[in-house]
Amino acid sequence: MNDRCTSDGKTAMSKPNRLSGNALAMGSMILWSTSFPATDEILQTWHPLVTAMGRLVIGGLALLPFMWWQGNLSDVMHAPWKKLLIVGGIPLSIATVCLNVGMMYSNPVTAAILVTMMPPIAFLLAVVDGEQRVTLKWTFGIALAVTGGVWASVYGDLDDIGFQGGEILLVVAVTCFAWYSRATVKHMKMLSTASITALTLIAGGLIACVIIVTAHLVGLVNLYYVPTPRSVGLMVWIAAISNGCGMLMWLSAVSRIGVTISAFHQNMVPFYVMVMAVALGGLIVMQQVFGALLVIGGVLITQWPFREKQLD
Repeated sequence: MNDRCTSDGKTAMSKPNRLSGNALAMGSMILWSTSFPATDEILQTWHPLVTAMGRLVIGGLALLPFMWWQGNLSDVMHAPWKKLLIVGGIPLSIATVCLNVGMMYSNPVTAAILVTMMPPIAFLLAVVDGEQRVTLKWTFGIALAVTGGVWASVYGDLDDIGFQGGEILLVVAVTCFAWYSRATVKHMKMLSTASITALTLIAGGLIACVIIVTAHLVGLVNLYYVPTPRSVGLMVWIAAISNGCGMLMWLSAVSRIGVTISAFHQNMVPFYVMVMAVALGGLIVMQQVFGALLVIGGVLITQWPFREKQLD
């Protein structure tokens, strides 16, 4: 992955890019999926915002050896840090804080639905930026991806939808992460994907630390954590592997197939979590299987090479 990032969008959509991009997006989601059981356990003794800081800072630091292996470690000193903070650190820290606080103060079913909205939000950003057109193929593909993600996430509990206020922060989080993914790939072409990933994670983590620690000092939140060998080990896995390596694969995918199609793969996460549960003796949930099939249908339709008609 010693590639230099290309512009986000359809300019990078050659067949090799489609194949490698989708493989990288799938791999990133599989890695992210491994964080769910680990997070469920660690949150029993750690505050969500403490784990959020760890995800970013440790995740970025874990990628420094990869930068050294590529010969790009000098980017730590010579990277355009002002631009990194603007296009990477600030939106990533806002997305992380808003996601964690939003999940704490939102209806679980509504939150699950909102998190699946990344594909249409990413697509709208691309349309506003003039990189995509609203076509029947894209409209139908996004509809399939969102329907599949919602179906797989809420387990039929649509009667429990409600609004508790934190949902607004979730929309902000999803939008900021989509913007971060687009902006870093588009405006940081002078750096390798590994450098972009590591340095924006570190920058975002430091900004998030300032926000979260300040909130703790003024009494807005009460941070806590119990550092046992097992919980620290889980934190390292979540941050370095699930988040650090997962984010590296994610931005590599974005540089090849764009944010929107990469975001389709995010809605496969419930299916991957189910597969891991089955491997550990759990049951197959057919609702998640059908949801995954819908998401796959959306991925295939949006990348199928046939003539598009723009919607008026």
